Amino acid sequence: MTMMHLMAMTELLLACSMSAYFNSWCASASVNHFHCHLIDELPPVTEFPLVNGPIVKGVRCMQPLGFPGFCYVFDSSQLGVVDEVVRAMQADNQPHNILITPRRSKIYIFPKPLQRPERSFELYPETVGGPELIGSFTVYRQEDYEALTPETAMELCRINTAPLPSRMLRVGGKIGVDDGALHHAVTHNKLKSVPSSRSVDFFPGVVALRA
Repeated sequence: MTMMHLMAMTELLLACSMSAYFNSWCASASVNHFHCHLIDELPPVTEFPLVNGPIVKGVRCMQPLGFPGFCYVFDSSQLGVVDEVVRAMQADNQPHNILITPRRSKIYIFPKPLQRPERSFELYPETVGGPELIGSFTVYRQEDYEALTPETAMELCRINTAPLPSRMLRVGGKIGVDDGALHHAVTHNKLKSVPSSRSVDFFPGVVALRA
């Protein structure tokens, strides 16, 4: 995916009702090429309302409220930032999927883990790529179909996405707060349990003397 590809796709979709999704290498594309599909629909992920997300390269992006994984949404007028984000993921060999919606285009970026989670294949026999992250799951056996639930789909989206490279989320360039690291610390670390209460025969901080 290059800036030229981004410009071509957004211009194409301005005049039609189709959407497009892109699979990078190791994100359902078996080789490193421009792996893009046109689909004649607004996929299910677009039904989530968009809310303010983190600051990416100095620009406030949006996020789909209710989507369980990491997803960064930009307006088509922010192609310069999108291009920088894509090039950063390419530099880090981070797999990623992209959705571009029609007319007043929105660009959904789904960064993926550097390594595919083993649990993903326990839940779903196929690779989780662009179709799955935007809401379309395909199975070929009845038992796999019966095992696929909304909860399974939500977990697959959660474990098959990851934050952007942290340098993209750093406020103010090289100096500032790493928004990605902060978000991860707040949402993923387990808090230590608070000790239970207990009775003592002295006031804290005061030495108890025998009468």
